[in-house]
Amino acid sequence: MDPKITYIVIGLIVGAGVGYLAVNSQAVDLRGKLSDAQMQYVTLYTQFQILTKEKTDLNTSYRNLITQKTSLEKSYTQLQSDYSKLRTDSQTASTYFKQLSVKVTDLESILKSYCQLPGAFTRTLNEKEIQKVGDTVKLMTIIEPNYLAAYDKINNWVTGHIADAKDVLFPYIVPITTEFNGTTVNTGYNILETKEYISTPEFTLKQSQGDSESQTILDFAMMKYYDRYIKGESNKAYLTVMSFSDGTIHSAIFVPVAEGRICIMDPAGPYVTRDGDDATAKIAASEIPVYWNYWSDKKLQVTNFTVYNINTVNGSYTEIIKGDLAALVAYFSS
Repeated sequence: MDPKITYIVIGLIVGAGVGYLAVNSQAVDLRGKLSDAQMQYVTLYTQFQILTKEKTDLNTSYRNLITQKTSLEKSYTQLQSDYSKLRTDSQTASTYFKQLSVKVTDLESILKSYCQLPGAFTRTLNEKEIQKVGDTVKLMTIIEPNYLAAYDKINNWVTGHIADAKDVLFPYIVPITTEFNGTTVNTGYNILETKEYISTPEFTLKQSQGDSESQTILDFAMMKYYDRYIKGESNKAYLTVMSFSDGTIHSAIFVPVAEGRICIMDPAGPYVTRDGDDATAKIAASEIPVYWNYWSDKKLQVTNFTVYNINTVNGSYTEIIKGDLAALVAYFSS
């Protein structure tokens, strides 16, 4: 064989081998890249599936949130409507509640006007009530020009004609309060009882009996009738309520005159400041302690006095002094 041809064949064989090796190397490299690409594809596909699921879940959550939002908006609208109604109802209730509270206060005042002093003065010592005792007063004082002597006749008549009597149990209420919309209102009340009933002068006169307070109110009403309709002038006379150490109360009439003198008239005591048989006025600094000791001798200790000036036109009253023996003496001595 021709040597040249041999060389050519050998060259082709060697070249083919070298080419094969090169191609094979590229093929191996490409297979590696393909494997990597396949792994990346699997990874990306897996991520795609995860993201697709997350998207589906988010869409579902979104739709749920839209549903919840719609429901909340509906609930909010309903709550607004309910709130508006409750506010209206609250305002209506507040109006009725306050009206009811006022009625409880009125009821408390009415009941106390029957069983407690000084609340009873307005009911028992007004012009209408005083006029009802006029006929009785006229019989004993029509010709008496001296007011202290007239007062004495009236007081003696009450002592002699009105028997001492114990009061029946009488109910009254004590309101229960609370703060409502910035206002103190009554939410209820407790019912209590007291052995006090303050009669009108007319009732005591007709029944011919009454306790200390009812007797004194009758006495005072008759004195004021004398002042207004017989004497035609107003004289000072104070209705005085005293408390005893045993919890009971008693009342009397203090009639101050000039120069620190006083005449005390107590129809239920009975006690009158006297000079012999006649009512008189004595120095307050000596007479008030005598009256104080009068009760001590009866085993009753006076703890304090409250003195009231009463307007017998409408029954209004003013507390002019409250205190112990020393305070009372100081006031009426001035």
